[in-house]
Amino acid sequence: MKYSHLVLTGGILLGLGLIGLFFTRSDAQKPADAIQISAPNGYAPYIRRVSGTVFVKRGKILFQATSTLALQSGDVIENGPNGKTDVIWPEYGHALIGPSSILEISDTRKDSSRLLVDLKVHTGRVWTRLQKTLGADSHYTIQASNVIATVRGTSFGVSLTPALVNIAVLESTVGVSRIEGRDMERQINVGRTIDLPIGDASGTSAIPAARGMRPQEMQDPFVMEGGREIPAEELHSTNIAQTADALFMVPPATVRVIEYQGRQIPVEQLQTMHGHAEGCAVEHFHAMNTSVLAIDETIMEDAGNCGFGTVSETPIVVYEVRQ
Repeated sequence: MKYSHLVLTGGILLGLGLIGLFFTRSDAQKPADAIQISAPNGYAPYIRRVSGTVFVKRGKILFQATSTLALQSGDVIENGPNGKTDVIWPEYGHALIGPSSILEISDTRKDSSRLLVDLKVHTGRVWTRLQKTLGADSHYTIQASNVIATVRGTSFGVSLTPALVNIAVLESTVGVSRIEGRDMERQINVGRTIDLPIGDASGTSAIPAARGMRPQEMQDPFVMEGGREIPAEELHSTNIAQTADALFMVPPATVRVIEYQGRQIPVEQLQTMHGHAEGCAVEHFHAMNTSVLAIDETIMEDAGNCGFGTVSETPIVVYEVRQ
């Protein structure tokens, strides 16, 4: 694999910065080759609408998301700070993914009688609105940390921060449990929400009681948009079949990273901090949350103090993600 790279001086925290695995680096003047990405055949969820900076990671390829893009099991949707993605599950409903969020489609399948969907929130928030009740042999689950939300047909949200998982319900009920205690599922009813600490020190898998949602929580613009019904003509559209059978030709994505302990960290997962509060007298890089996901998929915890290095001494490296 042939490569070269461009180093940016200073500490400008910009860019598209999300995750890719295989890189070739070439002269900036050379036109970028397109990447050919095969979409799935048959039933597939697809992106209804996308705004801001959004990428999809498929295997070892990272490419920019577009509306009508068909999705498949294993895809990871990565929204930048200004990114938002609305994904449709044809016939059933949609899921709205918020800014600075990463959602993995662990599994999505459908046959003549059932729909099976397993999603995983790595960070951020997602709001789901199912307009068709799932049958007994179907399921739609969202995992965040060690918490799992299971529904049949409802409007609900899941958000993950470094400290806790929040689940809120605006319609019907949602079953909530921890992975290590699936037999202790608690039903969260309409208009209720629950906060579950990550790494609960109590040692119990029991789910605490939910509380009522506050008016400002119900009227959150993201919640209202995510809870909105999709028009029937869109929900049952067959136009996506053409997209699902197509080959998407997309240019390589530019990814800006810093190099730390031999690994590359996308700058969009980082923030800069000043002063002595963190034990570092100069401007330095810290995780946006408590940890970052490096290019090689290693999870790296924020070390505190000067974090992932000082801005003045840590160059930003620009890569082109290719097949």
